[in-house]
Amino acid sequence: MKMPGSDPKGPRKKRPIPRKAEPVPNDSPSAPAALHKHCNSCGLSIPPDAEYCSDNCRTNFERMVKRKKQLMWLPYIGIILMVLFYILVIRAGS
Repeated sequence: MKMPGSDPKGPRKKRPIPRKAEPVPNDSPSAPAALHKHCNSCGLSIPPDAEYCSDNCRTNFERMVKRKKQLMWLPYIGIILMVLFYILVIRAGS
C-alpha cells in the first residue's frame, strides 16, 4: 500500500542554499565593465553617453513606441463604438 506523499525513489535530498555574490570593489579589473549602458532597442552594450547603438535601432524604437501609443487607445475606441451601437439598437427597437 502506497502512503500519500511518499516518493518511490526514496527521500529527497535538500539542496544547498546558494550564497550571494560578493560585491566587486571599484579598483578591480572588472569595474570598467560597469561603465556602460545597453541599447534601448536591441540590448547591445553601448557607451554611457549614448541611448542607441545605431540610427536603425533609434528608428525601430521610436516606431515601436508610436505603435504602442496608438494601440493604447484601441480599447477606448472599441467601448465608444459598442455604446453607440447599443444606443442605435435601443432606438431602433422603440
